[in-house]
Amino acid sequence: MNLPEVALEGWGVQNKTRLPWDRDPDFCRLARFGMKIDNILSMAHARDALRQRRLIGGPFAKKFLLDQEHIFKKYTKRMLEELERLRKSTDGKVDMNLQFMKYAFDLTGVYIFRLFG
Repeated sequence: MNLPEVALEGWGVQNKTRLPWDRDPDFCRLARFGMKIDNILSMAHARDALRQRRLIGGPFAKKFLLDQEHIFKKYTKRMLEELERLRKSTDGKVDMNLQFMKYAFDLTGVYIFRLFG
C-alpha cells in the first residue's frame, strides 16, 4: 500500500472493508488543537465523526463545488483584476493578506445571502 492510499484510508475513517473504525486517542488529542471540545478531526468514535460529516458535508461535496464553479471563477477574476490595479497604483506592493481576506469575505457573503437572502 502506498502513502496516498494510507492517507485516504485514515482521513476517510474507513478501511477496505468499508467498515468505520475508531481513531487513535492520541491523534484525537492532537487534532483538538488545544480546544476543550471535539472537532470533526478529533472525534475518536467513527460513528460520531460520520454523523458530523453528514451534517456539514453538503457544501464540501464535489457536486456542490462543481455547481458553484461559476461563482468561484467570477470572484477569482475580480480579485485578480483588483490585484493588477493595486500593483500598478502602489509600485508593486500589495497586502496579499488583506486581499485574500476580502476574497474570502466576498465568497462567504454570497453563500450567506443565498442561504438567508
